[in-house]
Amino acid sequence: MSPKFAIASRLVRALALCQRICQAAPMATIHVAGKANNIADIPSRSFCEGHRWNFPDNLVFLTRFTTRFPLLQGACWQLCVINPKIVTLVTLILRMQH
Repeated sequence: MSPKFAIASRLVRALALCQRICQAAPMATIHVAGKANNIADIPSRSFCEGHRWNFPDNLVFLTRFTTRFPLLQGACWQLCVINPKIVTLVTLILRMQH
């Protein structure tokens, strides 16, 4: 098995496990270029001090995110915090150090 294939298979397995634990729906991957990708841009920059998307707490973030990107039938977005051990493991896998 090639190293790249091994990395990809580990990451897909980890993603499937996370989805199962969080009871998340299957994902569909699409590409949205740069500045047009607000749904990813807002949360990725929300932690930056002085940035226009900086939120004082998670409830304010989720409320504004739900208002800006409403889901069907009145559903709300939920915050999913990834376990730091998983983040470390993914980083190690990507660096081919696992």
